[in-house]
Amino acid sequence: GQWPWLTGPPEEKEMKQEGGGGRAPDEGSDVEKDDGVNQEELKRRVEERFRPYVRVSPPWTGYEVVKTALMTVFVLPLRVLFFFLMLALLWLMAKLTLIGVRDVEVYRYSPLPRWRRAVTTTFGPIARVALAVCFGVWHIEGRRVSPAPHSGGTPKRAFVVVANHLGYLDIVVLLARYRGCFVAKSSIGKTKFVGAIANAIQCLFVDESGQKGGLTAQLIERVQKTHA
Repeated sequence: GQWPWLTGPPEEKEMKQEGGGGRAPDEGSDVEKDDGVNQEELKRRVEERFRPYVRVSPPWTGYEVVKTALMTVFVLPLRVLFFFLMLALLWLMAKLTLIGVRDVEVYRYSPLPRWRRAVTTTFGPIARVALAVCFGVWHIEGRRVSPAPHSGGTPKRAFVVVANHLGYLDIVVLLARYRGCFVAKSSIGKTKFVGAIANAIQCLFVDESGQKGGLTAQLIERVQKTHA
């Protein structure tokens, strides 16, 4: 069969059909053959074996129970408090970056002056501290890739980092690792606190209505305006 390790021992390979009767299904029946296992049963066994969205942890020991209880009482409140302090600090730095900006749309596609770049460079270190203290991420393993040759301090090409996005922590990791902006849906730019931070680092917001020609057109426009 397609997945022989999921079909079970020979005694389990009995053809079954809804409604009983014990006879083998016809070619046009709803039950599909796969070494005696119908597709619904095969799907159930695949989900039970692999469970890609379920975290499988070993059984808890007494030590883990006591440690978790103590961490929840004494450490978790401090981490939550520090998280909001880091968020407030990022928001203040974002507001400082946006001082004097009248049109955010124009700012988003314009090269930053030196003092604004200096302010935005603090976002990465703040994110790294937040990762370590709030989320327990002490080390990010990666491999540095050399960019395109520079000419006069300006890259000849613009780069787009394409990465899987599995949760909120990915955003903080990428912010701590790279100096750049993100592609986000337009509603993020209007969200309190987070919207100011996204605008300050010149995030590119996807026009969900499609009036601006889609994401590809916006990326090309950003590159052309930034490196004109």
